[in-house]
Parts: sequence; structure tokens; C-alpha cells
Amino acid sequence: MAYQHILAAVAPFEDGEILLSRAQALASAFGAKLSVLHVVEVAVPMTPFVGGGGLASGGDDLGMINQVEMTDSLLQGARERIESLSKKFGISPQDVRIRVGGHAAEIIAAAEEFGADLIVVGHQPHRGWSALFSHTEENVVHRARCDVLSIALEGSST
Repeated sequence: MAYQHILAAVAPFEDGEILLSRAQALASAFGAKLSVLHVVEVAVPMTPFVGGGGLASGGDDLGMINQVEMTDSLLQGARERIESLSKKFGISPQDVRIRVGGHAAEIIAAAEEFGADLIVVGHQPHRGWSALFSHTEENVVHRARCDVLSIALEGSST
């Protein structure tokens, strides 16, 4: 089976370069279109419950304004880094997408929207708290309607 459209879900840092290099090599080998996606996951501001212990989502208007400004800033920074990284690999800006939301959900939604038949994601061993909470690649593998290739990033080199 030859892949026609590959979606590379990348972070804009060193590991993103490794992943994008491998995704581009696959796209070249198959003659496939390559799209790049970066997902910015923004935490919801938390405020103490009025009645005591615990936290509730939401906050005052100032907190929400600051959250919007922070999200805009994160998006702008991510776009600049991802477009710069993509440019190194000759990928045009129209093939680069930045989204806000949950990583796995946005990767799967983008793959379906783009008609991708292969998703390329990175994988690093989980340690500490991330072993309990961060399982993007596993969620993508289990929920995607297309093939998923998980690239081992720890200890990798281009």
C-alpha cells in the first residue's frame, strides 16, 4: 500500500526536527503529500471554590482575559517555530496547521479532515507524572481510522 497523505504531528523543538525529517523521508518514498500539525494544549484557569477546599474551572474576567492573551501568545509563538521548522524541510506554510485543544483529539480530527492515511507521531518513554497522564500517541493509535507510525524520539538522531 502506498500512502497518499501523511500527517506529521510535531512539537516545535529538537524532537520535532527528528520526527519531521522521518515523516518527510516517508512522504518522499511514497510520493505522498505531507501536512504538519502542532497542537497547543491550553490549561483552563482554576479558582478556589467559594465554600472551601478544591478548585473549580473558570475565574474572574481578568483571569479569562489573561488566558485569552496567553493563548494568543502561545499560538503565535508556536506558528513561528513550526513554520520555521517546516521551511527547513521545504514544506509550504499552507501545509502547516496549528490547533488549540487536546492533542490526541486534534490529531485525529485533522487526519480525518485532511484525508490522511498515515499519522506520524513521536514517542518518548513516560516518566514521573507523565506516566500517569500523558499518553497522546497511545490515544491516537487506538482512536485513529488510519495507520499510525510512532517514532521513538529518545536517543534518536536525524
